[in-house]
Amino acid sequence: MFRNSRQGGGRPLAAPNLSTDPQRDRLRDEFRRAFSEYTRQGAVMRELLLSPDSVDETERIEAVHSQQIRLSEAQRNYEDVRQRYVSYVLDESK
Repeated sequence: MFRNSRQGGGRPLAAPNLSTDPQRDRLRDEFRRAFSEYTRQGAVMRELLLSPDSVDETERIEAVHSQQIRLSEAQRNYEDVRQRYVSYVLDESK
């Protein structure tokens, strides 16, 4: 199933994606995008919270508040997409 490409000094190669289910592929892509957005928004929040207090405190509080809204929205979307993808995969395996 997996081929090793060590002869060329590279990493092992995975078998090609053999999925023929467009719905599963669409859900997987949605999951990847939602997860990427959620982690991106989390990284922005991390930077806001860990950055030195060099900006006006009022501006910082507003920025954290706005980012918390974006992060919460990204988390809700991620959870929704994750649940739909997991449910589909589990239903498919029955």
